[in-house]
Amino acid sequence: ECQAWLEDVFLEEDFPWPSPMECAPGATVYPISFGIPLEDIVECVPKKDQDWAFLIPGKHSTYIFPMSYQGEVEYKRMYRRAQYADCPRKSGWESMRLYEILAAGTVPYIANLSDTGPGKLAFLNKRLVSQLMS
Repeated sequence: ECQAWLEDVFLEEDFPWPSPMECAPGATVYPISFGIPLEDIVECVPKKDQDWAFLIPGKHSTYIFPMSYQGEVEYKRMYRRAQYADCPRKSGWESMRLYEILAAGTVPYIANLSDTGPGKLAFLNKRLVSQLMS
């Protein structure tokens, strides 16, 4: 059964959620800090056959995906197969990886999520992600 999920992950939390903008017929733009192509966003949470994604940010021995079209396909497949994916804070709380993980229908594991404070990950449903992480 298909479980709609995208609306549950994002919510108005610390300040009002801006309305989506229609830039052209059939092209709606949602206000997030990173853009993900629509074809990369799963419509339903896929069946998971792994607990954790193989890639561990900062652990270079897990960076096994070549910088190629096929490498990108396998990278996205890895996230789609995993229930959870490590998503640590690096230079800041927001990262492209976070949105790649969410687009795959995978729960991002964000250590110290409760420490993000107002305005950080403002459009992310932190309560829901915290529940899913536990």
